[in-house]
Amino acid sequence: MKDVQPKLIPLHGSSTITGTGTLTEDVDEGVTYDMVMETQFTDCTGDAAEGAKCNFPLGMGSIEFEGIPSPVKAGEIPINVDLKISTLLPATLLDTTTIVTGIGVETGNKIFCLNVYTTKSADSQLGKGVLDVDWADCGDADTKSKIHSLIPSQLSQGGTNKIVGTGTLSEDVNEAIKFESSMRVKFVEVSGDAARKKKNNFPLDLGSITFDGIPSPISAGEQDITVTVAMSKAVPDSVAITTTHVTSQTASGKKLFCLDVNTGAPDDLSVVV
Repeated sequence: MKDVQPKLIPLHGSSTITGTGTLTEDVDEGVTYDMVMETQFTDCTGDAAEGAKCNFPLGMGSIEFEGIPSPVKAGEIPINVDLKISTLLPATLLDTTTIVTGIGVETGNKIFCLNVYTTKSADSQLGKGVLDVDWADCGDADTKSKIHSLIPSQLSQGGTNKIVGTGTLSEDVNEAIKFESSMRVKFVEVSGDAARKKKNNFPLDLGSITFDGIPSPISAGEQDITVTVAMSKAVPDSVAITTTHVTSQTASGKKLFCLDVNTGAPDDLSVVV
């Protein structure tokens, strides 16, 4: 893809987003697509020594970083997060990624990075939502600590759950640390025949996303890939931060295109694409 238009869309209402690319050869076989749309619920920042709690929009829950002592000595370092996911959330919104990072205020050094993943568990029962938990250290070679464990392995939907990740810090940290925590939620995950237009509704009546389809067979040359996003007036500003990932492949397994559409923080009632 070489271009995406428009660069600015309204926060509420319907908008058509078109990615343009050049196809190098004719495609005369069936084509399928996969589309995933995620949104970032909240971006919670603060002094890591004090911690902070932030609520998700629409009563969807909350996230709280409990804080770590300062200065931080080399050795074991606990990363404590209280996470609450509302019972109002349908199963389609239970695939989440919570990201917690720490950065040295003076040096900009990366201190820790933790990803926590949840998905609806097979242990869930009517009236009792259970989430399976996985995790990963998201640091790189420059990050001062390596996360090596996390508990628990399951969370209860509706209650406040304490998540404890433990890492090993390679050296003392004598500067203040800024933390940042956020949750990304999978709104839509869908596959289908790329020749057919298909609309998928968001949960909680928050809107919809439509893959508008592409012709079949497809001739070499410039091609447009179009998705239409509609956002309800009930959508708060924070939900406007989204990532939509669309890929396509032929029946024989050839990769046809890959389009990422990222929307940024809103300004007035518009979103930067």
